[in-house]
Amino acid sequence: MSYADGGVASLDSGRYEDTPPYYAGGAILNDDFPGRGVRCTAGWPVIDGRGISYLLTAGHCGRPGGGWRNGEWSRWIGTATQEHAGHDLLLIDASSAGRMWDGSNTGDYTKRVAGWDWAYVNEWICQSGSTSGAVCGIQNTDNFTYASWFDADAYGNRNFLYDLVVARRADGGLPSQHGDSGGPVFGVSGVTDVVAKGTVTGHDGSTFYYQDFGTAWRDFGITPKIG
Repeated sequence: MSYADGGVASLDSGRYEDTPPYYAGGAILNDDFPGRGVRCTAGWPVIDGRGISYLLTAGHCGRPGGGWRNGEWSRWIGTATQEHAGHDLLLIDASSAGRMWDGSNTGDYTKRVAGWDWAYVNEWICQSGSTSGAVCGIQNTDNFTYASWFDADAYGNRNFLYDLVVARRADGGLPSQHGDSGGPVFGVSGVTDVVAKGTVTGHDGSTFYYQDFGTAWRDFGITPKIG
């Protein structure tokens, strides 16, 4: 299985030079690796029961206590404060707002976050990563409890992840690429809105792995910010 992390940021608009409050789908750089461009994607803008604002992303992208910057290294985003390593989830304490970058990997436009929902068998979903841009045509299988040892995280450690959703891109193409990890997995609600479904873990060929938002809700007591 291949993680979807790693790439080097080189674009100059939208997702890559996001400013606060930060949106889902923006490029984020791990501050532990200056100059190396260890990049993931901002997941959902969320809030907890105490009213604290976060960005949700993939656990294998960073660590609690580690800092994050935007995709051009021009803005400080915040510090990761909570992780559920087995569920591949990480919370970054950050200013965020209920919008998601959509369209190409430069971020052509944004859509409003309308809420969240559980993942369902055979449901069609999309993901919006900072490398791939928005990719749809991905369908859930009936496996919502996938568990395995996965490739090394940003620090070279192998992790045992579990309770992942398995999906597949119907046309056989890549559902995600390096740099998409942590990005929003979403459903469409009308023309202008999206619904939070989960966050990207990675892929193996056309097979797609993600953590559903309901698990993040149970782990951290968070809900998406509404746009």
